[in-house]
Amino acid sequence: MGDAVGRKVSEPGGPRSLLVTVAVILASTGAAVALHAALVPALENRPTFVPALLGVLIAAWARGGVAGVITGVVTGCVFHWIPVIPATNTIFSTPVDLVRLSLFAVPALAVCGVCAAMHRAQANERQRAAEARLAQQAMADLHQRFELALEAGKMIAWDWDLQSNQIVRSQGAKSSYGLDRDPIERFYDLVHPDDRAGVESAIRSAIDSGTGYEHQFRMQSRDGRTRWLMSRAHVRTNPESGVRHLTGSAVDISDRLQAEQAIRVVQERFEAFMRHFPAAAYIKDDEGRYVFVNTAVEERFGMSAGQIVGLRDADLLGAEHAAHLRTNDLQVLATGKTTEFYETQGPPGKDKTFLTYKFPVHDASGKPLVGGVSLDVTTRVRVERELKDSESRFHKMADSIPQLAWTARRDGTVDWFNRRWLDYTGITSKDFADNGWQLVVEPAQLSSLLQTWSSGLRQTGEIELVFSLRGRDGAFRPFLMKVVPLTDDKGEVLQWFGTHTDIASQVALEAQRREEDQRKDAFLATLAHELRNPLAPLRNGLEVLKRLNIPDPGWGRTQAMMDRQLGHVSRLLDDLLDISRIQHGKLELNRQRMSLSTALDLAQEMVEAFVINAGQSLVIEGADPTLEVHGDLFRLAQVFANLLNNAAKFSARGQKIRVSLRRVGFQVEAEVEDSGLGITSEQMPMLFDLFWQAPAQAAHARRGLGIGLSLVRSIIELHGGTISAESRGAGKGSVFRVRLPMAPARHLKAVEVNDRQTPEQSQACVLVADDNEDAAESLAVLLRLEGHRVVVALDGQQALEAAALHHPVAAILDIGMPRMDGFETCRQLRAQPFGGGMLIIALTGWGQAEDRRKTEDAGFNAHFVKPPQYEELVDLLRTVTGPNTDSAHAEPATEPVIVTPTPIAHLTIDLKTDATALAEGRLGDRSPSEPS
Repeated sequence: MGDAVGRKVSEPGGPRSLLVTVAVILASTGAAVALHAALVPALENRPTFVPALLGVLIAAWARGGVAGVITGVVTGCVFHWIPVIPATNTIFSTPVDLVRLSLFAVPALAVCGVCAAMHRAQANERQRAAEARLAQQAMADLHQRFELALEAGKMIAWDWDLQSNQIVRSQGAKSSYGLDRDPIERFYDLVHPDDRAGVESAIRSAIDSGTGYEHQFRMQSRDGRTRWLMSRAHVRTNPESGVRHLTGSAVDISDRLQAEQAIRVVQERFEAFMRHFPAAAYIKDDEGRYVFVNTAVEERFGMSAGQIVGLRDADLLGAEHAAHLRTNDLQVLATGKTTEFYETQGPPGKDKTFLTYKFPVHDASGKPLVGGVSLDVTTRVRVERELKDSESRFHKMADSIPQLAWTARRDGTVDWFNRRWLDYTGITSKDFADNGWQLVVEPAQLSSLLQTWSSGLRQTGEIELVFSLRGRDGAFRPFLMKVVPLTDDKGEVLQWFGTHTDIASQVALEAQRREEDQRKDAFLATLAHELRNPLAPLRNGLEVLKRLNIPDPGWGRTQAMMDRQLGHVSRLLDDLLDISRIQHGKLELNRQRMSLSTALDLAQEMVEAFVINAGQSLVIEGADPTLEVHGDLFRLAQVFANLLNNAAKFSARGQKIRVSLRRVGFQVEAEVEDSGLGITSEQMPMLFDLFWQAPAQAAHARRGLGIGLSLVRSIIELHGGTISAESRGAGKGSVFRVRLPMAPARHLKAVEVNDRQTPEQSQACVLVADDNEDAAESLAVLLRLEGHRVVVALDGQQALEAAALHHPVAAILDIGMPRMDGFETCRQLRAQPFGGGMLIIALTGWGQAEDRRKTEDAGFNAHFVKPPQYEELVDLLRTVTGPNTDSAHAEPATEPVIVTPTPIAHLTIDLKTDATALAEGRLGDRSPSEPS
């Protein structure tokens, strides 16, 4: 830009050129005047125009003829008006001077003319040079734009001089393919081998015919990739030289071909998609004629696409059914928006309903079209209508049921309540949505309800819960809530349905039943206590009499009869209480690893006297001690004693009862078989029902309470076992089969016994305290027969006084004593210095689980129910007194031993001494503190 401005300023007429010209004129004039002044003295003061001519020459040469003329005029004026010669101030004073002036003016003008012509020639030359430079610059710019255009269009151009075989190519040929002025053979080498022959043939044909060619081929680019080119060329002849040239271009069409391929793939996919698209898809023009239809449309109308295209809906469906379709098309064209329609097609009764989405589209020219997609929803619409009707019927039915009912969405949001809910609570669906369950649920139960509801939603299972709901009057009533999920075929929850059933009356009845059960339990416990209290002295007295060795044979039979009857009464009491415990889920099992044959042996002892008295025989087979189970020894003995007792009761005299044990898989099986009355098919379903009794079909059969077999089944099931019965009919006997899970095999190891007993005094003292004097004295007699020193007390206070005096090692206390009960007596004994290690045994008529817990809490070591198992009681005393009073005193167990009583059926203990006191009525004569 600076050079251009400089050139402009220096041009004639420019500001800078004018200043330069003035400067040159002034300089030339000054030089002429100075030279004239220097020459005048040498010329003897005669003026001369030679310096002026020299100034004109300098100015004309430097700035042109005009500048020379101006310099001449200015110099002449200076010579005339400025006195440069002191003698004269004019050079025009004589005619000679005028001649001289003429002689000066002519050559000066000639010089000016010559210089002016020279300057014009120089200016023209400069103009031509500038124009040439501009033309060259324009040509360079044009070439650059041409190359850029070729590069932007991914094109190359060339010109092949067919005479000189020289090829000029555009810059793109070199940058993209490495071709510059290379010969044609180099070009052929880069063409794909499969396309090379075709390219050579096209070029030769064009040269031979003098026309041109258009050919598509592949060529390897400079980066090694294969590119597709479209080449076009023409043969031209230079009009001046007559030389022929092949001039052409090639454009890279790889991207275009890829785009075309992608479009073809998309088009093929679209066509395949439309062929398999289940919905009818179509496009109509603005006049309603079909321009495109898919396979579903063809199938709907039973025509091919070629037959449908160009037709209107009126042509296919009739004007009546097509009118509303055309209305919908026009609406979409007018609004330009996608719109959803439900369209019905076909005659009434055979019509179908379609869910149609119509949308505006345009063709290539911009003409508006209507596209549509139609789904056959006839079945869905019918199902929705049926569901709506069903829902209406459901709501009417739900409004008529007595329960409060509601439905909720799958996330648990309640969306509907029935009329009963509104009548009871006064809470609407909107009120419930805003505030939730806290509106109607008792605050203390709200957290539990929400937790249960949340857990049920996650587990998608049924929910059942009892809680109280608030009514319109503000009062709460108990309701049973039951919620079930409504699922689809895949098990996914669609909805929840819940009901609330008013159970206020049931709750009241349940409370009443519990109260009655408690009264019944209390009655049974009291009855057992009151019956066991007289049984205890009877049992003790019988044991004493058995030791008297009375020789009378009749006495032996009487003794056996008394023994059997006492055992029978004890078993009846036990069975009554056990049935009550089982019904209330309170029966506890003291389970341990045991041999089932041990339970059978104990049961045999319990019924042996009864079986012998009935003149029957008992045979036990397969009594393998390795057949072990995890069970309660005494409860299982009770089971088999009941079964054996039944077998004996319903069998005739002289018959045999068989018991067998065997292993069956992972179970132990015990069979009790008799040949007695048998069981009919009508009796079999009721055999194990509570209080059911078989009819007395024989003289020897005796009726019981009807609780034995029910108790047996309950105890077996508590052990995880089963019991079944078989019989071939009346009079053909029966088989009872018990199966129990077998205990896993155990690994035995040696156990080292540490005997910690230390010698004590020869006779250890035992304290007996019972307000039933007969029971206390009879027990004292039995203990004395065992060699113990016994102290008897009739209430708790006397027991404390006797203990302080005699320091007993063991105490046997009744619970229900006057002045101080057994619980407090035990606590007081434990508080004494000598009572910490004392063995304290509870002997009471109370045998419930709660009674045992109370004795344990009070500090008792053991709990026996009257009448006790005498041998167990003696064995427990021996742990602190030693056998026959000569053994050592062992420290009693720190944890109480709970012993479950079993009825005494047959005990053989020899009577030793001094049992006559019981027969003479002298057992109650001793003072409470007197040692026996």
